[in-house]
Amino acid sequence: VGVSLNVAIVGSCTPTRQCRESCYALRGMIAWTNAVRVQARNLLRLQQLVHASIDVVRDEAAWVAGEVRRRGFDVLRVNGSGDLVPGTVRLVNELSRRHRWLQLWIATRKPALAARIIRRPNVAVMLSADRTTTAASWSALLNLRRRGRGRVFLSYLRVSPESVPGPVDLIINEHVGHVKRDLPADPRTCPKTLVGAMSKAACLTC
Repeated sequence: VGVSLNVAIVGSCTPTRQCRESCYALRGMIAWTNAVRVQARNLLRLQQLVHASIDVVRDEAAWVAGEVRRRGFDVLRVNGSGDLVPGTVRLVNELSRRHRWLQLWIATRKPALAARIIRRPNVAVMLSADRTTTAASWSALLNLRRRGRGRVFLSYLRVSPESVPGPVDLIINEHVGHVKRDLPADPRTCPKTLVGAMSKAACLTC
């Protein structure tokens, strides 16, 4: 369906209690040694972009876009593991400006950094919350969603049959690999996280 730019969770994430307990990046293939090594290298490179010249950022964006195209895709998921750092913001803003064919799907729990991502037709930002998200964070996430002009979405990590807040756009049932929680149906639920769903087919429907 696309290519995922994953970064190390240590050094990028500021998780809630529930996020720490449910983190899928701690288990499965994404936590294998080689995968973690690549994630750490990606994070280091993004951190280097914070103070890099615009020419360096443009070259990096061109390389990333070229890798996605070389693999036959037009979608880049940002933060399959890990979260935004300032260098990521510089990179995705350059990607969306100079490579309009590339669709960016950016996941984050950091509203302050997400607010610095320029809204363009090829950019979608998925904000994440859960039952342990603080009231202050909820307020910041909802405010950013309101200002997102339909390109900023709010997702909710569900781990039990609890009621889900109204303004949530997407419910993500807790899942680790192929192990998924069997929770009550809700039309907002990501098909990939439903029991019995085939991951690739579910992603194609989104």
